[in-house]
Amino acid sequence: MDELTERQRQILNFLKDHIESSGYAPSVREVAARFGMSVRGAHKHLESLERKGHIRRRPERARAIEISGYSTPQMKAVPVVGTVMAGEPILAVENIEGHIPLPRSLVREDDAFFLKVKGESMIQEHIKEGDYVLIRPQGSVENGEVVAVLIEEEATLKKFYRDGDSVILRPANPEMEPIIIKEGEASVRILGKVVAVFRLLDRKASILI
Repeated sequence: MDELTERQRQILNFLKDHIESSGYAPSVREVAARFGMSVRGAHKHLESLERKGHIRRRPERARAIEISGYSTPQMKAVPVVGTVMAGEPILAVENIEGHIPLPRSLVREDDAFFLKVKGESMIQEHIKEGDYVLIRPQGSVENGEVVAVLIEEEATLKKFYRDGDSVILRPANPEMEPIIIKEGEASVRILGKVVAVFRLLDRKASILI
């Protein structure tokens, strides 16, 4: 690896300390604020660190900085996805509203993400409005599993069933009707399977970072 300048070494140490203490990398703005420089200046230093082989970045993801040769911290910052648009990567930076730190023993997938529940369609599965559901991305699921599905440009949680050339999305609420989509009627994309539900008993509190 190429030798670092003193400022680059300071930034690299800051990245390590932040990841170790928080489980996730700082944002570019946080790097800039810490060292009293512009965001553009912080970008240039990060580019230099990457070019010299000290870090790896994934520009399409927020806070996605990895330190080369650095042991994985015990916590992982899992992104909370807001709006999901058809044809757009789920974890695009502009879709992410924040992060929730979790032990890596609970979430091993790098592309796992949270959705915040809206509505009461899954109450009989003990999923309520305001809950955060952890999604494991996968393109295929079994009948009866609770999944996150993108229909046209709207994400929804439902129990998934396939019947011939039709997809049936059943709510877990007897007051709501299932959504039946025949092949070719609408664009349906399985975002992933719901593997955990997180609920704040104090609805005014926040666990986002």
